Amino acid sequence: MPRPTSAAATTAATKTWYWSTTPRQQRHHEVDDTIDTVNATLTSSLAAGGNEDGATVTYTVTLDNAPTTEETFTFDVNGEQQTITVAANELTGSTNFTFNDPDVFLDDNVISAPTNFSGSDNSGYEDLVLVNNATSHEVDDTIDTVNATLTSSLVAGGNEDGATVTYTVTLDNAPTTEETFTFDVNGEQQTITVAANELTGSTNFTFNDPDVFLDDNVISAPTNFSGSDNSGYEDLVLVNNATSHEVDDTIDTVNATLTSSLAAGGNEDGATVTYTVTLDNAPTTEETFTFDVNGEQQTITVAANELTGSTNFTFNDPDVFLDDNVISAPTNFSGSDNRLRRPGTGQQRHVPRSR
Repeated sequence: MPRPTSAAATTAATKTWYWSTTPRQQRHHEVDDTIDTVNATLTSSLAAGGNEDGATVTYTVTLDNAPTTEETFTFDVNGEQQTITVAANELTGSTNFTFNDPDVFLDDNVISAPTNFSGSDNSGYEDLVLVNNATSHEVDDTIDTVNATLTSSLVAGGNEDGATVTYTVTLDNAPTTEETFTFDVNGEQQTITVAANELTGSTNFTFNDPDVFLDDNVISAPTNFSGSDNSGYEDLVLVNNATSHEVDDTIDTVNATLTSSLAAGGNEDGATVTYTVTLDNAPTTEETFTFDVNGEQQTITVAANELTGSTNFTFNDPDVFLDDNVISAPTNFSGSDNRLRRPGTGQQRHVPRSR
């Protein structure tokens, strides 16, 4: 069709045509995005019935609006990183943290409040706000018993002149710091130290009681057993399994020696002999010795804590005949050996002899 020469209409016989020189325009409009906040809230819950031997905390992240794709959240508990995933189109995700710290000490068992809470925001939230509402949780301490057992052992070969008993304290669990234990043996306090991280400690007790008496030499069973508990055991129980120990008595000889002395100047009209008993060791109680002279019994007493005792025998046989005037040697010499215990020990043993 021929181009019109103006904006006027070109008329045909059956149709009118119009031509516009003004172009037609299309337009778009940007709409402001409102900034809506979505909270990702972290909470925690301690499962009932747990203790230091095993406790569980469940951590949950809850979103106000479900993500369009998977979101990952991380945080730290007791120095360990934890991870929670919230799936696309879900509002929550959870994970469990297990606490396990069995021990024998009184301590604070705490699952710390989460730190370093962060999220991925893969969905492109307008304003994702991380809210950490999780708390710390205290875990019950189980009470475990630790025995501190005292035992004793007599070293072979000892006797009253020297005997040794070794005392040992054994712990079921090693202490975290030095522990001191005390007890009494024969009235004397003994001390055992168990070093940190060790299970045992020992000490020696030396018995020495040389004497000439038959007695019971006993190292008594320990008494007043006590311990320091510096480490703070949950339940420290002192068990005294140490016993008394009998120590062999050495057999020492004590001579009771009878001697005689004729007084000068005597004759058949009157003569005196002094008889004396001498002990190597003084008795603890009075001792009596007897012997016969010329058919007559004589008696000598040695007092307690003395070494000697004496008696006099008088001879008298005046006559006008030439004869042998003899005071016979003593016979049948014997001693009492009263076997009365001296303080703390026992009896004396005599071996009578005359000369």
